[in-house]
Amino acid sequence: MKNTLLLSSLVVATASTASAVNFSVNAAVNSGFALSDGTDLPVGSLVLFGAFSISDSQITANSGSLSFLNSNFIQIGSAVIGQGNPAEGAGPSDPVNAGLFYGDAFNVNTTASGLNVSGLKLYYWVFNSSSVGSATQHGIFSSTLSSWTIPSGDGGGLDLAVINTDIADLTVGQEGNELAGTAKILIGGFGSGINQAGGGRDFTLAAIPEPSAAVALAGAAILGFAATRRRLRTV
Repeated sequence: MKNTLLLSSLVVATASTASAVNFSVNAAVNSGFALSDGTDLPVGSLVLFGAFSISDSQITANSGSLSFLNSNFIQIGSAVIGQGNPAEGAGPSDPVNAGLFYGDAFNVNTTASGLNVSGLKLYYWVFNSSSVGSATQHGIFSSTLSSWTIPSGDGGGLDLAVINTDIADLTVGQEGNELAGTAKILIGGFGSGINQAGGGRDFTLAAIPEPSAAVALAGAAILGFAATRRRLRTV
């Protein structure tokens, strides 16, 4: 009897001090993801989920610099479009799953001794390719809803903290055809396509500027600045 009480006390004590944060991330209710032209995102396309160590304005201002964004991104997990066979096709690679996915990550340490993301917002970073390096389009999405705030947990074995999100959280209406006021679209758009399986409006990606185009824009800005200085000197 004494051993039983001791074991019970240890279980209660452990439950009060340890917690694992489990993540469920999805695009499987009605809305999904699409290319910039509104075409459902092909199966196999990469989805990263995690937090950023920079502000939303910095994310938007550096939308064309994947290296900068990646250096300030704290990845919790990843998935690919079609994962989990959300449209119940012949399998995850069935084109019927285009734009949709189920993803998860278990026993994540979100505290300062781990990823140090407790209290930060969760973001979906979506690409039109199976890898970041080969992508030509991307999108970054989040929400101001409290359910998109990452809870604290030290990665222990007890499943006490769960964050369950779906891109449909960023919409309102039964069919997911309107953008919610709590939606955060840092890069990309909404509404230019309808997901063929889910029936809701898709969240679209945006083109990543070619390096040559970015250099040209930077050069034009420098030339414009130099010209302005010359005009001021002649006044």
